[in-house]
Amino acid sequence: DVGCQGFNIPDNTIIDGYFGSLKYWEHCEDLVRFYLTMKDIAAPYEDTIVMHCRSFVEEAWHPLGETYYKKALEQFPAGKKIVVVTNNIEKAKQRVNIDCEYVSNSPIVDFYLMSHTRYFVMANSSLSWMAAYLGKPEICVAPENWYAGSFHDCPKEDNYPPNCIRV
Repeated sequence: DVGCQGFNIPDNTIIDGYFGSLKYWEHCEDLVRFYLTMKDIAAPYEDTIVMHCRSFVEEAWHPLGETYYKKALEQFPAGKKIVVVTNNIEKAKQRVNIDCEYVSNSPIVDFYLMSHTRYFVMANSSLSWMAAYLGKPEICVAPENWYAGSFHDCPKEDNYPPNCIRV
C-alpha cells in the first residue's frame, strides 16, 4: 500500500506553503517522484534555456531583475534559444529586459515546461523550486538572494535543489 502515512488528506486537496527545501522531501523522494510524475501535456522546449519570472507579492521575496537574469545566462552555452515562462508577460518583459520569447500558460503547463528542460533559470518561487527538483535539469541557475523581509534568516542551503549554480 503506497500512500501518505500519518495524514488523512482527502483527494483534490490543495496544500499551500513554502516547500522549497530538501528537508521536506529527502526522506520520501521516490514517493514524491512517483506521485508527481506528469503526463505529457505540452511539447517541451528542445535545446532552449527556460527562464522563470514570477510576479507575486514582493515584500517577503527578493525581487529579481535584469542583472540576475543576464548573469544567469552567462552560465549556459551561447547561442541557445531563450524562453521566459511567466504568469505576467508585461511585468516579466520589464524585469527580465531581454529580447526573447515570453509565454504564459496555465500554471500546470508552465510547470511542465520548466520541469522538462535541460537548461533552467529559476525564480525564487516554490513553483520554480519543484520544477528544478523534479526535472533535474542539466544546468540550473538559482538566485543567491532568495528571501528579503521576514524570511531572510532561513539557511541558504535549504533553498536550493541539488546542483544549482547560485548567482
